[in-house]
Amino acid sequence: MTALIAPPLSLYVHFPWCVRKCPYCDFNSYTLSGELPAAAYVERLARDLEAQAPEVAGRRVVSVFFGGGTPSLFSPACVGRVLAAARRHLALDSDAEVTLEANPGAIERGAFREYRDAGVTRVSLGAQSFAPEALAALGRIHSPAETRRAAEELHAAGLTNFNLDLMYALPGQTRAAALSDLKNALESPMEKIFEIYIRTTPERLWEAITDSEIRSNYQFGCLVTSEWTPGSRVEMSHPGAPGLLAEGEILEADPPRRLVQTMTALWSDDAKRAGTSRVTWEIEPVGDSCRLTVTHDQLPEGASPEVYGGWPMILSGLKTWLETGELLTTPGSLMYNG
Repeated sequence: MTALIAPPLSLYVHFPWCVRKCPYCDFNSYTLSGELPAAAYVERLARDLEAQAPEVAGRRVVSVFFGGGTPSLFSPACVGRVLAAARRHLALDSDAEVTLEANPGAIERGAFREYRDAGVTRVSLGAQSFAPEALAALGRIHSPAETRRAAEELHAAGLTNFNLDLMYALPGQTRAAALSDLKNALESPMEKIFEIYIRTTPERLWEAITDSEIRSNYQFGCLVTSEWTPGSRVEMSHPGAPGLLAEGEILEADPPRRLVQTMTALWSDDAKRAGTSRVTWEIEPVGDSCRLTVTHDQLPEGASPEVYGGWPMILSGLKTWLETGELLTTPGSLMYNG
């Protein structure tokens, strides 16, 4: 009889206070009134961890997420104390991913380096929009300039693994405004590495990547065809566009774990100037899910975001399709259909 192996766990730690609660927020969060009770709250979190740890004894913890509220209101030292308690009472992996949610308007200059030293390995930056009027309507306390500064400081601190949260379908928002937000985000100094967790098997995920009909469901209706063997040609086209949109060659194929291909974008002069890049797909099973990492490299300095800018939407569409069977409607899905 095969022994059951308990899947790994992720730890979520909640910090409920904000400088100002956003009007759209339904989370358990509160506008800070008076002094932040940082020391007392961290002490209670440590006690809570100790009390609940026996329930998950022996279970690996592979990631930690500090959410809120606004966790970046708490000092790096406070975050470090919570992580120390987690290591003391839980089987926290030495290389666990540790994510901190941060508000661009509630982070001190230079603090990201201290958060990194405290154990944070990834930051989720709440940009929401790059349009001042949208930020005002959302009740956000930061400006577009503060988001750009925060992204630059993340890079300077060595925290290059970060995401920018964006909201779309805002009241009165046009498609052009949503695409402008996306363009601003993609022009931020981010690595061209995209990672997503999908509840599926490696085999099903591999099929979704290499089956042209399936792939058209989440890649803007594009048809991506190949024999998916080393040396075979890759072509991307769309029924609504003349000629090829991109072409390349399969360099490595190790189903269902790893696929490496070249890609030359052909859909615009700006994209063509980026030349040929290498795209690596890596699939890693994690419990009942898979971690999919897509990396673009060999891109020249200043390469047009057109070459890689659609990947957040593509991977979101892939996740939605595999987990629900539904199509994810995005501005990109209208790319060639007006």
